[in-house]
Amino acid sequence: MAKGLNWLATESAPRDYPAYVVDALFVLDDGTVEGVPDDRLTNTGWGQPGSIQIIGDDEKAVPAQLGVKWFDLVSRKGYSGKLAMQAEQMGSVLRQTIPQPDGTRTPVDYLRVGFAPGGDVAVWVSSQRVNHMIGMFKAAPTQISLSEMSKDPALTEDQFIRKMLDAALPDGKAQEILARPVPEGRWLALDRRFNWQTSVIGQFAGDDLWVEYANGEVDWFDLSGKREIGTSSSTGSKAIPDLMEFGWAGPTGKKFRARVEFDQEEVIAAFGRLSAQSPDVPMILEAEPQDQGREVGVYLRAGQAFYRFTKVRSGIWDG
Repeated sequence: MAKGLNWLATESAPRDYPAYVVDALFVLDDGTVEGVPDDRLTNTGWGQPGSIQIIGDDEKAVPAQLGVKWFDLVSRKGYSGKLAMQAEQMGSVLRQTIPQPDGTRTPVDYLRVGFAPGGDVAVWVSSQRVNHMIGMFKAAPTQISLSEMSKDPALTEDQFIRKMLDAALPDGKAQEILARPVPEGRWLALDRRFNWQTSVIGQFAGDDLWVEYANGEVDWFDLSGKREIGTSSSTGSKAIPDLMEFGWAGPTGKKFRARVEFDQEEVIAAFGRLSAQSPDVPMILEAEPQDQGREVGVYLRAGQAFYRFTKVRSGIWDG
């Protein structure tokens, strides 16, 4: 198979659930291999890029298989698998260019691989900040010996795990996470899609809006009506949002930006309830900048159903 693709691989894991990646390797459809950074601790955030290793050919072929082996440090469980990639779909995605808010189209730069409790594995393709899910996979439980992870023969397994958790979750965060049940399977569930659109309401000249989704994807949307291409989104349905960030100009032309961080449990409940009440009606997520207090009101509508988010954290600053 022809090469001609220029991408790098990087690893990812949920911030609160660090993973130790023992082995991770793409087998490409021309028989060559491309390593995902391994033999390391990762908890960059679900879908966020981690390490990179710049070795091998600049131009690569399409991945046909992903081999993974990692240790979930919180649940103390190992997982492994050889996961088949849909080469035709993967090739089509890797050869596309992604529209950006500045009017350019940029090629895919990274394949991001995510490792989560319960054996959930995700693969995304990214181009600058835009990040799209290729697929979710399941790895099987496996035994992983301490010698496959630790280079210090003096450390016991308990000591090694504590060392890794303290590095990934400092300031007492590790103890807090260890006290909770491990939400295995949650990251597969966070890829549930809904039919919804975004809207910023108010009297001002909008610019752009970025959405980071709970499944690790990231898209931008045009608020100005002036861009030839209005979004980087390529699907009609989307996962629930984790974060929104948008910019606009006020009546005097002064520029502002706003940021909204969602409470994930509140969003899961609101989207689930409104989609069940009005299953055939697209939902609209509205954000309303409020000058007093420099906050953003956020609402979800579906037909006559309405929900006002009360647990969001928001702020507005000069842009």
